[in-house]
Amino acid sequence: MFLSKVLFLILRTIIVAVLSKADIPPPPAPEPIEVTELPLPPVASAIEGSCTPEVDPLRTGCILRHGGLVQVGSFLPDGNHVIARINYTGAPATPDPASIYAGDQIVLIKADGTKFSNGSPFKCLTCGVPQDNARGRAEALDYPQAFRDGRRILAGTNIIDCGEFDLMSDGCGPGSTYIYPIRWNTAVDGSGQGGSLRELRLHPDNLHIGFNSFVTLAGKFGQFAYTGLPMAPRYDLTDVNILFDNNTRNQPLLVDGDELRINLEAITVGELRGFSGSGREVTYIGYPRESSNIDVFAADLTTGTVRRLTSHPEYCDPVDISADDEWIAIMDTRGSDRQMFMAVSTTAVSSTRNNGQRRFFQPYLLDRYGDRGDYYGQRINAAGDGSPGSINDPQWNGMADPRFSLDTTRLVYGQALTVAPACGGINPLPCPNSTEPGGRTERVVVAHFTSRQPISVRAVETLSDTIPWATPYEPGYVPSQILSVPGGVYTLYGAANGSARVTIIENEDATVVDSVSVAYDRYSDDGLTFLDGTENVTVRNPTVTLNEVDWYSDLKTSPDGFRLSIDVLTNIFDANGTLSTTLCLSYTRRNLGWRRRFRSLLEGRMRKLGLDAEYANPEKSRRGISCDFSVSAHHAALSPPSTSTSTGQSPARVPVASPIASVGCQPTPAGWFSALDLELLHHYTTSTCFTFSTEPMTRNCMRVNVPRIGFSHQYVLKAILSIAALHLARIKPQRRDVLLEQAMIHHNASSSLALPVLNNINSEDSVPMFFFSMLTTYISFAGPKESDNLLVISNGDMPEWLFLCRGMSSVIDAASEGMRSMFFIGVVFESGRKLDNIWYTNPPPDHEGLKELEGLITFYVKDPEKRDELTLAIDQLRRSFGIFYGSNYTDDQRMKSAFMWLLKVRNSFVNLLKERDNEALCVLAFFCVLLQRLDYHWWIEGWGVHLVARIYSVLDDGYRLWIRWPIEEIGWAP
Repeated sequence: MFLSKVLFLILRTIIVAVLSKADIPPPPAPEPIEVTELPLPPVASAIEGSCTPEVDPLRTGCILRHGGLVQVGSFLPDGNHVIARINYTGAPATPDPASIYAGDQIVLIKADGTKFSNGSPFKCLTCGVPQDNARGRAEALDYPQAFRDGRRILAGTNIIDCGEFDLMSDGCGPGSTYIYPIRWNTAVDGSGQGGSLRELRLHPDNLHIGFNSFVTLAGKFGQFAYTGLPMAPRYDLTDVNILFDNNTRNQPLLVDGDELRINLEAITVGELRGFSGSGREVTYIGYPRESSNIDVFAADLTTGTVRRLTSHPEYCDPVDISADDEWIAIMDTRGSDRQMFMAVSTTAVSSTRNNGQRRFFQPYLLDRYGDRGDYYGQRINAAGDGSPGSINDPQWNGMADPRFSLDTTRLVYGQALTVAPACGGINPLPCPNSTEPGGRTERVVVAHFTSRQPISVRAVETLSDTIPWATPYEPGYVPSQILSVPGGVYTLYGAANGSARVTIIENEDATVVDSVSVAYDRYSDDGLTFLDGTENVTVRNPTVTLNEVDWYSDLKTSPDGFRLSIDVLTNIFDANGTLSTTLCLSYTRRNLGWRRRFRSLLEGRMRKLGLDAEYANPEKSRRGISCDFSVSAHHAALSPPSTSTSTGQSPARVPVASPIASVGCQPTPAGWFSALDLELLHHYTTSTCFTFSTEPMTRNCMRVNVPRIGFSHQYVLKAILSIAALHLARIKPQRRDVLLEQAMIHHNASSSLALPVLNNINSEDSVPMFFFSMLTTYISFAGPKESDNLLVISNGDMPEWLFLCRGMSSVIDAASEGMRSMFFIGVVFESGRKLDNIWYTNPPPDHEGLKELEGLITFYVKDPEKRDELTLAIDQLRRSFGIFYGSNYTDDQRMKSAFMWLLKVRNSFVNLLKERDNEALCVLAFFCVLLQRLDYHWWIEGWGVHLVARIYSVLDDGYRLWIRWPIEEIGWAP
């Protein structure tokens, strides 16, 4: 639970870059955004009558300099008006008509540069509403949101209703406006004022709302989220559901004897934040996945499927999803480094996002899939120069919820300037001067997504009153504790290696956890970075909202540890102690570190064997996976691990100090099987192993012998578990997220464990390495299809699976006699040897498409060396086509014939692809036809279309005509 945030960020970047969801596209390119400011009423003092005609010529009211803008709400459905909650001041005494512009009110602001009929860009909706039209209304008008009918607004626990009139019309005035309260009955007999509702959110079906309600459990502050159906005219809530179910599925921590496990499938709605644009999902702050990391999740209201939307270690809270569900807007402290050092109490972490009234939020835009890899969104207001008052002035911080217009072309949000006591006085930070009119300290900002076309808003399906995974609320219901882990000593096993001994101490009443201590023993969730050492966190609650935290660890801290005190209602950070961490890291962005180390080790081994020359003697390299390395194309030295202590510079890459114990760079991990690992191994031996071949002997080898090898060579076993997780994720889509995460973890662990073996490989390691390379190939194909992946070139380099396969043949040659003596692998090699002999000796039949391509290359390519390289690649492809379309070959032989071309093309041809050579890409496009014909293999599915589409996108227009045949054969339409 207390793993370091920065460690998580670095590892997640590596893991997701290597293997992410196969159906998730790459992150979007940054889009142009124009940020403008909306007008607000003029500023006046709090003295009655200070809003004079000279200050306010239109007589539509003045606001306070500080606190004048309370909140920014949503757009009206037309996208031309923004709702805001403002604090009027300085109004004249009655009976002056302008006396109604006083206090906390809801207004409309013109967002299109026009004015209302009174000549003002503002219109107050609640000013002057008769008392008879607002009987029983609640005073608070927070989080104002428009209904899609354009005639009603949800504000606080009220509904503002203009009846038959549109809110922006002249017909919607004080006399025609009604303010209805919302009541939630919590008493069995229906008596009393009802339950307390906070932060209400309107469901897009305009019939349901979501809300939160505070509870006190064992002297601690907490809350639950609910949905309900308001019924006019008084709007009593009916059919209320608590978005919580205290069953095993939704427990974030599971106890099995003395073992503690983290349940990634749990639905843990800590605070409801809203709904998706389609209304199918609820968004919420969820139970932290790691290190008290506060993030936003989405859960399907019908199936309960959970999606994690944010994962950056900084704090995220306000969120909005566009009407078409394609975009997410968040307010986040990412980039501020405000919380990068913390891994303690969730309540403390959530509160340190602020300094009193100062928030450190900035707006970010994410696509529908959220944070992933090294993608952490696009900062919406990044284009300014950072000067005082500019759109990205760091002293102007985001306020509450950002809101999309229904057509998705604009986003509105509020900003507040840093003011005392967050600056000035005893605070060393000087207070900035406001550049806004009248020196006001709040402003309304609109971001225009200038390259977008407005979308048509679809009707929203009505949400069912019954949510299958929620708990129906009955008046009088008293919620139970959410966390049900009793005190004791537990073992938490790393997903990849090692364990953590967790000691939980409860209070005297056994109702809440007082302290948690952890002792790490080579603990690793990814197989790349390992934890050793201890840490201890104790939390006390002198009052319901006050948290006092003591945090000790074996880091370089002050003798009395690190102490923190914070109240969740005031957010004043009071701490002492020192934290410093040295991280030992040896990988870089996109996980290129271990790949380069992998290649370096292989190249060093190749040189030792004297096998550097590419195809020096083809007759000696005829094997089922015949290939070799080109040393000059890759780094030949292994860089030593680096040591650094630094602070983060950007949300995308944050190598900052963090509270972990110690990090080992080159450990020798030992394995551990969780229940999920056992399930994956079972799935592999009963299902996955049969999907790679139709030949009985090969199937038996993959089912029996390969797992047996894995038990004594963990890098093979981890690769087995990874491919099994990928396969099971396709069969069990409801568990896709958890299974894909396991696939990533095991793949990284497998690769890491293989590195030291390759450094000193011997004949005993040849067979395990052969199957490791085979499984790595399957994993690479079954994993992501990144836009820059041309199969033999990925991100400007040869992908690790191909590099591994092409190099492993040389390793196999060095131990070929011993390998052939093993019956089970001899069968595999004999099959490959026979096909390899056919490939070399049988003259390939003519192929009209390839013949035409060869003619074009012969005519247009003038460089003789390049022309020979291309025609050789075509000849090799013609041989693969001959076997693939031959009538006397099995399905296995056809598949192998396709991969033989990938393994036999020379490195000089691969280099042409690396340079995005048009003619070489055309040759590769013809290979896509073979891939498309192999689409029935689950791990190859989609590669033919993906690859030809990518090639088409990078070819010059003239060359696109060269690949008409493969495009038509595949059936893809540009």
